[in-house]
Amino acid sequence: MSNAPALSSQARMASVIATEDNIPVALSNNEPDLQVYCDGSGNSNDEEEDISKLTHSEIVWAKEIKASIMEEDEILAQTITDLDYAQFAIITKGNLKRAMKMIHNLSTFKKENGGIDTDAVAVDDISVLVEKAIDSIKLVEKTGFIVSFGRVEKEEPKYSASSVIALNLTSFNPRKYKSPEEWKVLFTALYYLCEASSATISDIKKGSSIICDCDLIGYDSYSSDINKYGSVLYQDSYPIRVKEIICLNTPFIFRAIYAIYKPFVSAHTTKVLTMGGSISEVQDKFSLQNLPKRFEGNIGSWEMKIKLTAALQLRYESKATFNL
Repeated sequence: MSNAPALSSQARMASVIATEDNIPVALSNNEPDLQVYCDGSGNSNDEEEDISKLTHSEIVWAKEIKASIMEEDEILAQTITDLDYAQFAIITKGNLKRAMKMIHNLSTFKKENGGIDTDAVAVDDISVLVEKAIDSIKLVEKTGFIVSFGRVEKEEPKYSASSVIALNLTSFNPRKYKSPEEWKVLFTALYYLCEASSATISDIKKGSSIICDCDLIGYDSYSSDINKYGSVLYQDSYPIRVKEIICLNTPFIFRAIYAIYKPFVSAHTTKVLTMGGSISEVQDKFSLQNLPKRFEGNIGSWEMKIKLTAALQLRYESKATFNL
């Protein structure tokens, strides 16, 4: 058993999606630390990568992951689309053991949260799936925790991430979650946010930026229940690339606590996490079209619904039509 201290709820929430560490280049069942590592920045055999398409290596990885799942569990394989296999291949960069673990973890999460789709996507299902996802996210938006979702358009090449998610950690009060069902509502919404952020191959590769408002975080924001009910989702489960996590208005106590926990946080989370950012810095970094009104941007509840609907529509269309 580890002697490392437990992370606070906010630290856990910040790391829910920040799970992508450096991983091996070639598919292998061996442990990662026995392999050759790269950061995916150009050590592939593909000379120039078109991020809207899979590289030759990624196609090979995806097909091997698919073959392994089909051989191991035909029923589970029927619930996974080719886009899903491609996504696991992109994020794991060739670590077959990690890809298999993520697939099984995500399958477990979906089963435990019965409201999440567990079947492969058909074109006729898309409108129903989008509506279901929107309803789930809107439930958590009402609590104030999910603030906005923005999607970076192609005409904004200076932004490295494909989506911008804003969360209000101050409004996250775990003591208001009285039952496992209420925790399921929260984590199901986060799952669908991940789906919206991963609409296309390009989106999956570019990843997401997450902005967290940490103002007034205090004792009431801490609970171990977030690990009890959500660990299946954020411990090597959903395959998403996080480009950065920017924490705004961080109280001194929050930064002090993070300094204590930092040695126990993954190298990737440490790399992408920025403490003590300001609204002006965020405004300089992102278009106002992708920032919430809370940060003096243009996204309100209605605008977020429009952006989420478009992103989820594209996500499920891609799931229904993409072939390896």
